[in-house]
Amino acid sequence: GDANVVYNKTTNTMTMAGTLVANNMTVGSGAYSFRTTKVKNGVTTTTSAVEICATEASTVSAIDYTIVATDPANSSRQTVKLTTAVYGTTVNYVEYATISVGSLLADFEVTYVPGDAFRDAQVVLYATPATTNETTYNILLEEYSS
Repeated sequence: GDANVVYNKTTNTMTMAGTLVANNMTVGSGAYSFRTTKVKNGVTTTTSAVEICATEASTVSAIDYTIVATDPANSSRQTVKLTTAVYGTTVNYVEYATISVGSLLADFEVTYVPGDAFRDAQVVLYATPATTNETTYNILLEEYSS
């Protein structure tokens, strides 16, 4: 094994020295799984609403989003915090923090989208951009198990 990662069978703990890098990380295991952290990305080039992130609806009871939108052409960046509650087909959300450098880049909406022949029902994050400039979205999700 690696001296930077140590697993103790007696206490059922793992200790790590250094940096942990992951695109997905789950807190809890099996029946005790509670929260999964994910990193996702999106891009827009329109002023129409665009799906920038989706999560299978049956697997979550809540989702927290941190969104960092960047438009280099306008030297602008917007950071947004959203939290959602999910129960069946009902999704309620609130945008509780927004800050920007330069102009605001997008409005955000979270909604339930029923399943079809191609995918199961989803909780979808939409961005409605303010311009047609290419805007990138880096999204950190905290998904809480249903």
